[in-house]
Amino acid sequence: PPKLRRVESLRTHRTHRTHVKSPTCPDAQKRGASDRYSLPMQDAKPRLFISWSLDLSRAVAGALKEWLSTVFTEVDVFMSDEDIEIGTAPMDRIRNELDASSCGIIVLTQANQHRPWVNFEAGNLFRNFDSKGNRLVPLLVDFRRKTDIEGPLARFMQAALLNEADAMGMVRSLCTAFNLEPTRKLSIA
Repeated sequence: PPKLRRVESLRTHRTHRTHVKSPTCPDAQKRGASDRYSLPMQDAKPRLFISWSLDLSRAVAGALKEWLSTVFTEVDVFMSDEDIEIGTAPMDRIRNELDASSCGIIVLTQANQHRPWVNFEAGNLFRNFDSKGNRLVPLLVDFRRKTDIEGPLARFMQAALLNEADAMGMVRSLCTAFNLEPTRKLSIA
C-alpha cells in the first residue's frame, strides 16, 4: 500500500540505508513482490560507534563526534545522544548501529568504567571483531594512569584523552582500520 511504502521510504532515508532484493528470492520481482520485502544492505561508508555513560563521558563523546566527523568525512560517526531522534525506539537504533560498526570508541571515566551500559556496548562491538582489523578503543578521560582501568576493557590498548600522542595514535589506528587517510590535517587544538 502507498502509505506503507512512504513509511518504509522515510525509515530508509533516516537510517541512510539502501535496499537490495532478497538474495533468497531472486525471482521476487517477477512475482510482483514489492520493495518492502527487501533486505537492508551494508552502508557504503564505514561506521564508527562512540559509546558513553554519564555526563562527563557524554560531553567528551559529543566533542569527539564533532571532531572525528571532520577528520573522517568518509565515515559515519554515531553517538546516541546526537543521532537518535526524539520519538524513535532508541534500543533498536543502538543495536543496528552496534551491528553495523566495525570500530568503536568507549569514552571511559572513573565513574563509568563499571557501568553495565558501557560494558554492554563494548561487548557488542567486540562481537564484531574479525580478521579485518576492527578496533575497540577505550578512551580514558580522567584516569591518572592507564593501569588504573579495571575490568574487561583493560585488555585493550587504551588512549588517554589529554595525551596528544595517544589521541593521534588512536586516529592513525582508525585510519588503518578504515583504510582511509584523514581528510584534514590532524590537530587536537
